Amino acid sequence: MEKVTIDYNRLCLELEKQGKTKADLSRDMTKNKNFVGLMEKNPDQPAEVERLMCLLLGLEQGSLIKQEEATGSQGEIKILENLHKEMREIHQAIIEYGELIEKIWSKVHANTLQLEKVKEDVKDDRLRQSGSFFERDIGRWSDRWRGGIEDGRCYRDQESGSQ
Repeated sequence: MEKVTIDYNRLCLELEKQGKTKADLSRDMTKNKNFVGLMEKNPDQPAEVERLMCLLLGLEQGSLIKQEEATGSQGEIKILENLHKEMREIHQAIIEYGELIEKIWSKVHANTLQLEKVKEDVKDDRLRQSGSFFERDIGRWSDRWRGGIEDGRCYRDQESGSQ
C-alpha cells in the first residue's frame, strides 16, 4: 500500500475555504470524527485516503500531498531547467565571442594588408630617393668629368694631386 504525506496546513485551508470542519470531512469519509484532526501528528496516510479527501473536497488528485513528495522529481526537473538555462547563456556568450573574434580577425587582416601596402610604398620611395641620389651623383660626376676634359686635364688627376 502506497503511503503519502498529507499537507495538513493545505487541508485546513481548503476546509476553511469551503466552510467545512475536520469532523465534517471525517464523517464524510465514514471515519471517526477525530480522524482528520489526528493527521496533524500523523500526516503519513495511504494514497487512497488522500484521493478520497480530494474527491470529497472537489480537488485534483494529489493536491493535498506535501510538496516535498509531490515535487521530489520536480526538484530534479528544476535543477535540469536551471542547468539548461545556464548552458543556453554560455552558448550565447560563445556565439557573441565568436563574432567578436571574427571582427578582430578581419581588422587584423585589413591592417596586415595596409602594412604590406605601406612597406611597398616605403620601398618604392627608397628606390626613388636612391634613384634620385644616383642621378644627382652621376650628374655631379659627369659635370666634373666634362670640366676636367675641357681643361685638358683628367679629373682623377685633380683629386690625387698629380697632373
